[in-house]
Amino acid sequence: MERLITLNLRRYLVRQHRNKRVRKAAPYVRERVAHYTKLDSGAVSLTRELNNKIVSYYAKRMAPLKLKVDIKEGAATADLFRERKAEAAPPLKGQEQKKSTGKKEDAKAEGKGK
Repeated sequence: MERLITLNLRRYLVRQHRNKRVRKAAPYVRERVAHYTKLDSGAVSLTRELNNKIVSYYAKRMAPLKLKVDIKEGAATADLFRERKAEAAPPLKGQEQKKSTGKKEDAKAEGKGK
């Protein structure tokens, strides 16, 4: 089963000393994931990529952290949530896509310029 969890790290990290924020961020994430999945914190594992991102980015900027959590047989694995971007549909036949390069060039092409 997969779940999407958004954690507000700022609420916790603002109360910590600036020198200790990086060290305390990952255990806090593990604790909150355990709380939301109703598991023990020892049953929650963070991926290497998530841990590196927490240390390098989220512990310093304290931005909200979106996680994708896979829960299987009493164990949970947390990873960064990545949004899938919708692929652009190909243009329909008979319709041309006009590429605009700038206002001045468009005006000249229409004969409205000097």
